[in-house]
Amino acid sequence: MLKRTILLWGLVILISGSVLAQQSPQGVVETFLQYWNEKNYDSMYDLIYVYEINGQPEYPRQTFINRYQVVEERLSFTGLTFNIHQTELQGQTAIVHYDITIQTANFGEINDPGRMMRLVNYDGTWRIAWTTMDIFAALSPDAQVRVESEVSFRAPIYDRNGLPLVQDNQTTTALYSARTSMNTEEDCFSLLAELLMEPRTRIDERARPYVGETIFFLGEMPTDIFERNRTRINNVCNLQYTQTSFPHRVYYNGGAVVTVTGYVSQVSPEEEAIYGAGQMVGRAGVEQFYQTVLAGQPSRILRIVEPGGIVLDELAGTTGTQPMPVTLTVDRDLQMIVARAMNDAFNYATPDWGGVSPGGAAVVLDVNTGQILAMVSYPTFNPSLYNPGSVAPDRATELSAIFNSPRGVLRNRAVSEQFSPGSVFKLITAAAALNEGLIAPGDIYDCKLSWDGTQYGDTQPERLDWRATLTDEGYEEAGPITPAQAIMASCNPFFWEYGTRLYLEVGNDQIASYAERMGIRPDYNITTPEGYRSLPYNQASGVITIPTNVEIAINESIGQGDVAVSPLQMAVVTASIANGGTVYRPYIVQSVGDPDAPVHTFEPEVIGTFDFEPGVLEEIQEGMCGVTSVEGLGTAYGRFVSSNSEYSYTDVTATYAACGKTGTAQTAANPNAWFVVYAPAENPQIAIAVMVEQSLEGSQVAAPIARRILDDYFNAPRASYPEWWSIPPFEPLPSGAQAG
Repeated sequence: MLKRTILLWGLVILISGSVLAQQSPQGVVETFLQYWNEKNYDSMYDLIYVYEINGQPEYPRQTFINRYQVVEERLSFTGLTFNIHQTELQGQTAIVHYDITIQTANFGEINDPGRMMRLVNYDGTWRIAWTTMDIFAALSPDAQVRVESEVSFRAPIYDRNGLPLVQDNQTTTALYSARTSMNTEEDCFSLLAELLMEPRTRIDERARPYVGETIFFLGEMPTDIFERNRTRINNVCNLQYTQTSFPHRVYYNGGAVVTVTGYVSQVSPEEEAIYGAGQMVGRAGVEQFYQTVLAGQPSRILRIVEPGGIVLDELAGTTGTQPMPVTLTVDRDLQMIVARAMNDAFNYATPDWGGVSPGGAAVVLDVNTGQILAMVSYPTFNPSLYNPGSVAPDRATELSAIFNSPRGVLRNRAVSEQFSPGSVFKLITAAAALNEGLIAPGDIYDCKLSWDGTQYGDTQPERLDWRATLTDEGYEEAGPITPAQAIMASCNPFFWEYGTRLYLEVGNDQIASYAERMGIRPDYNITTPEGYRSLPYNQASGVITIPTNVEIAINESIGQGDVAVSPLQMAVVTASIANGGTVYRPYIVQSVGDPDAPVHTFEPEVIGTFDFEPGVLEEIQEGMCGVTSVEGLGTAYGRFVSSNSEYSYTDVTATYAACGKTGTAQTAANPNAWFVVYAPAENPQIAIAVMVEQSLEGSQVAAPIARRILDDYFNAPRASYPEWWSIPPFEPLPSGAQAG
């Protein structure tokens, strides 16, 4: 009993001592600072004396809390320590003298000695007579804590030849005219769409509110592009005036490179603590993932600044690092070729498929290294609009049009998204069937217009080849064909047959396994210990499910069902076939730092080999080469050979030999058009994957675009885009139609 009494008395003494300590001025200050260390701002507010002005608190609770939260954000506040020295009592007021050390993630420790906190005794309780100067002595009620940076230059991004893709201190030019001043609106708007790398419809939207002699904004382009084309533009648009921007960060030919480089925009208020006020920060691609390399680490100063801009105190600072350039594997001239091919195709075909397709993508690889030579996602946009240096008169409207576009302008369709591939995926099915010995190179398969798979468990009594749905266009059954010819003709029955047999006789994972073996991987990027990335984009992983029944296996064999891949992944497969079966890791960053003395260089890396049985790869290559050259069978023959044949649809025969595969992937809307190709057939140099979303057949849409890229790459006579592209209305494929 005695022991229990002693314990109770001890508890009373402890509690009383704690209350007395808290009720002393020093105790209240200690508790207040401990709560600050814990970021418990509500409890801090409970310890202050709240003055009222006209019946309203001078500092409402939320105002008090917001003040501390802003400081926490700007400093990246992590905690504090303090040391109290003495207390001065003056009747019902007190002054507590103390030192404080504020710990931050961005600025380290901020030592602030010799501080004073004033208190008042109200109804027998000591309370803090709080002002904003209890946060920092110089922080008057109207002042702010700001992180200010020396606005430094941002390093360039170069192409493989040292040509700038992006650089600071360049200008853009805004163009203005009136409808009545133009020679013809059609010629003016078409020329601007070509030079601005914009959909023609975007220029139409810009002009729509204006009539007659009203001068309006036509568009903004890099000044060097404008100067090279000034005469052409004036001849058709009769510009009324132009406006040149102040120097800022400009992208080569505007949107032509933005898929590769990404873009920058000004930091938001929430990001100022990280980057500093007024800084530009990368938002996508190389600009985003190499932010600290391209921008360096600017010197940052933590200041207290009054509204007029006068600096009241400098609390802390950090030393910065110098920006470094990044050199890419991209060839600027080829990037322009690909961007123009896509832009010209969509604009020319606006009356037809170009007016219904949301967009597309194209990727070009060096088949012998895996280097990405060009990459375009369409539609593109003017990245200068995100820069305050832009001279577009209504940036907010322009940016809203980009952000809210139903075409998904900010999407990276080339690498970050995946699509149903259709018949280009048959290359993988063919390789698996041949290499597993289900059919040998040169063996014959009778490709009829329909296929009965009920013997294998197919629940559909009959499946029609794509040729059966287009008999009114003169297509007959392919008949007895070899595996190579099955690739040329894109014979669905062949691939249904052997896709099903792979599933039943070899294993349900065979097509997925061969897809990986031939280069389809979920992530190609490698990141160094320093944080340098070889492929600085968010990458689509691809979807190739393991079939659980015959129907799924049948669909998978022709690239339908749940199969989805990115254009980059199909370009890797095509490049690996072209070079003889070596799978290179695709990469786009060549070096980091001064091109003559880089701090890091990425090199070609082999990540796999086909190791097929003799004759298998050669059979696939023969089939792909026949796609563009064999009359009557090759599904892209008409896009590469000009002849009197009923299957020829081009005005110029290609002067080089190319090997490809068409694909038409059914979707809930219109089909995705695909074409993959490598060239030249002997000693291949490049591989290309072109995908046009929700359009028509691969041979109708994607193949002509790839042909245009190849023509310009080889400096060969250019084939015209099909004339019917420019003739309305758009006629979708017949319901149930499938093309190879």
